[in-house]
Amino acid sequence: MKVSVFLLSLLLLQLQITGYGQPNWASVVAKVESNRRYWGENYLVTIASADSILLQKDNKVFNAKTPIPIGAISQWLTATLLVKLAEEGKLSLDDPVAMYLPTFEKYFKGYITIRHCLSQGTGLEDKNGLRIGHRTKFISLQEEVEQLATRPIVAKPGELFLYGELGCKIAGRVAEVVCKKKFDLLIRTKVLTPLGMRRTNFTNLSGGPLDPAAGAVSTGEDLIRFLQFLLNKGQLPQRSFLTTDAMDQLMQLQFGAAPTQNAPLLFQKYGYALGAWALGTPAEGAQTLVASSRAGSWIAIDLCRRYLYVAIIKEKISEEKDMLHQELLDIINRQLAKNCAENPS
Repeated sequence: MKVSVFLLSLLLLQLQITGYGQPNWASVVAKVESNRRYWGENYLVTIASADSILLQKDNKVFNAKTPIPIGAISQWLTATLLVKLAEEGKLSLDDPVAMYLPTFEKYFKGYITIRHCLSQGTGLEDKNGLRIGHRTKFISLQEEVEQLATRPIVAKPGELFLYGELGCKIAGRVAEVVCKKKFDLLIRTKVLTPLGMRRTNFTNLSGGPLDPAAGAVSTGEDLIRFLQFLLNKGQLPQRSFLTTDAMDQLMQLQFGAAPTQNAPLLFQKYGYALGAWALGTPAEGAQTLVASSRAGSWIAIDLCRRYLYVAIIKEKISEEKDMLHQELLDIINRQLAKNCAENPS
C-alpha cells in the first residue's frame, strides 16, 4: 500500500509539473499520416512543453538532428539578437538606423528605426517579398544594405506592413556596426551558443553576403531549444538570458491583423511582433507566435496552452502545407484547452 501511494504521488507530481494531464495525440498522428503526400518523406513534427517532448514524428534519415535551411524563420533569431543588444544597452530598438548607417540619412530615410526594420514596417519598396533560393550580386551585407537605402519609400515607416526581407537585413547590418563583428559571429556568440543551438548557423558557404532575413541553417532540435527558451520567459536552466522587459519587447505586437503586401494568405488574420507572426490583442499581448519558411516549415508557440510546435519539411513550396500546420495547431489546441483555461497568460 505504501508503495502504491508513493507511485500515485509521483504520478500526480508529474501531472502538476507538465500541466498537460494525458492528452490523446492519436488525432495529431492520424492527421500527419493521412497527409503524407503533402509533407513528403523528409519531415519532422514535434510537440513539446517548456521542458520535455510530448510527441515527435520523424524517421531515421530525416530527424531532429538533420540540418536544413529555415528561410524566414531566421528573422525570429535576428530579432532576438537585436533585443539582446538593446538589453545590454548597446542600442535602442527605437534608434533611427541612420545613427549607425549614415547612408540612410543621405537618402532622406533617417526616420526608419530598428523596430521598423524588425516588424516589417520600414515603408521601403519591396515588390518581391521573401524569395527562396535568391542569389544577389553583392559581396557583403554592408554593400547590400547600402543599396537598400536607395529604395523608394512607399509608405510612412510604421504605418504600412510590407512583408519581406529588407528590414531584417538592415537590422543585421546595424548589429554588425554596433558590435564591430560580422553578423554570423555575432549571432553565434550572443544568441545561438548561449541557447545551446550548436547546429545552427548563418554561414554562407556559396559566397555572397550573409542573410539575417532568410539565411540560417538549423535543426529541429535547435529550434525546440529556441522555443523552450521563449516558453520559459527568457530563462535558461542555470540563468536568465533575457529579462522580463526584454521578452515583452520581443513578443510585443507591432502590427494588428490587416491586409499585407507579399504575405501568404493564411497570415492575413495574424498580426506581427518582432520577427514572427502573432495572434493576440494590443491589450493582452501575443498569445500565439508563428514563424514559417516558404519551403513549408513552421515553428510556433502557444503562450496560453504552454506548448511549442516544430515542423521541419524539406520539400518544395506548397500552400497546402500552411493549411495543414494550422489544422494541426487547431487539433493540439483542443487537446490542451483545459490547460489554457487554468493558466491564462
